[in-house]
Amino acid sequence: MTGKNQTLTFYTGGNPSAKETHRAPLPVSSVRDWSNAEGYIADENLIKAVNVAITVGRPLLVTGEPGTGKSDLAKSVAYNLGLGEPLEFIVKSDMESRDLFYTFDAVGRFNAPKSSGNEPHGPGKANGITEFITYNALGEAILRANKLDDVKPYLRLASLPDEKWQPQRSVVLIDEVDKAPRDVPNDILSEIDRLEFDIPELSLQAGKPVKITAPKAFRPIVIITSNLEKSLPDAFLRRCVYYHLPFPSPEDLLKIVESRLGSRYQENSTFVKSACDYFRYLRSENLRLNKRPATAELLDWLFVLLHSLPDGTPLPAHVEKHPRFEDSVLCTLLKTQADQDRAPSLLKGFKDANPTIMSMASTP
Repeated sequence: MTGKNQTLTFYTGGNPSAKETHRAPLPVSSVRDWSNAEGYIADENLIKAVNVAITVGRPLLVTGEPGTGKSDLAKSVAYNLGLGEPLEFIVKSDMESRDLFYTFDAVGRFNAPKSSGNEPHGPGKANGITEFITYNALGEAILRANKLDDVKPYLRLASLPDEKWQPQRSVVLIDEVDKAPRDVPNDILSEIDRLEFDIPELSLQAGKPVKITAPKAFRPIVIITSNLEKSLPDAFLRRCVYYHLPFPSPEDLLKIVESRLGSRYQENSTFVKSACDYFRYLRSENLRLNKRPATAELLDWLFVLLHSLPDGTPLPAHVEKHPRFEDSVLCTLLKTQADQDRAPSLLKGFKDANPTIMSMASTP
């Protein structure tokens, strides 16, 4: 960004034909870069929990606050082990247990042209049952773990892989399992235990049970996350390795910021430390915010502060000296109207609690 303007100006709120002298070019979003696997920082206990889960062949259930990096763990594990991109399933409040494995387009099947004879349940038939099955994360991972000849009858004609298919392990992320209907965790106990699922639609047409199981040598590595919005059944917990991801320590928080946001922050440790101090102040229990900011929101805030200064402008020594400090806090860290209304008193409280830091901030 160039020029003397010290604010990000993309949307002006006026007539687009009006003369605008400070409109900045639209930026390239970096949000996805912040969740890349290379920059993920796992603490020692989390690393141990992942290794235990892999050793015993059970899913790893990770709990913790939203925005603390639970979901990104799957990307880190897959990247570190050379297993490609993880297969992700985002849990919805209306999901059924089978949705983890596959979905069946019953309406499409009903409306499809009917064949004159009994079609086999394998590929090669435009109106075969397999043409209406879409495999989801855990089902796809179990399929990938098998030899092609063993699962070829269950694949769509259009999605048949080439002959280079080899059995492989996958990392599967089941994200926010606590959003699932209450019965879902109980309904998938045996499937999670054995990493096996059946397809009744194929069984009915084949006249025999159709079950697909992951061989032991290629069992998927399953990571399940929960925001603790509701408790999970004891029987489900017994089948998982468990780890609660704590909120990062001050030292780890600085490492995360520097890892995700790059060298400009590494070169301005005083600015970064003061920003993290204010962020942790907002999270303190005694403030009783309606919604405490999470690590992801800290990254958003710092990214705005970095990119709202002209190119070549050094970051101030303290975050309070940044010209966009107040308005950026309002829209990135305070996410309810009640919390935003408290912004002036929150800043005053921070100043009163940190007189030494604030005296440094007032120094030109």
